[in-house]
Amino acid sequence: MKKRICRALGVVTLSFLTTALVVAETRPAPKTKTPAKVHALARAETVKGTIASVDMAKRLIVVKDSAGTPFDFKVTPATRIESSNHRLKMQDLNSRTNAPASVKFVPMRKGDLARSIDITG
Repeated sequence: MKKRICRALGVVTLSFLTTALVVAETRPAPKTKTPAKVHALARAETVKGTIASVDMAKRLIVVKDSAGTPFDFKVTPATRIESSNHRLKMQDLNSRTNAPASVKFVPMRKGDLARSIDITG
C-alpha cells in the first residue's frame, strides 16, 4: 500500500514538473528595460554669438556671446545645422570658426544639448 502511494506521488510530482517546464518554455522572454527618458532641466533657450571652437571628437561646439562669455553645446545627430537655408554637417562647422551663429539649446544635467545651430553669416 505504501509503495502504491509513493509511486502515485512520484508520478504526480513528475507530471507537475514536466508541465511547469513546458509552460516556462512557451512563455515569451521578459522584456529588457528601456532606458529612462532624459528630461530637460528647463525650457529651450537661444544664445547668439560667434563660433569659438569645434571639437569633433567630443561632438562639442563653443559659442561666445557679445560679452565674450563662452557657452559649450553638445551636438547630436538630431541637431539641425543650417546656413542660409542649407543643411550642414558638423564637419562643416570647422571652417565656420568666428562666424556669427544662433544656437537653440536645452539645458540638461550632462551639458547643454544643441537642438539647432543657425549660421547667420
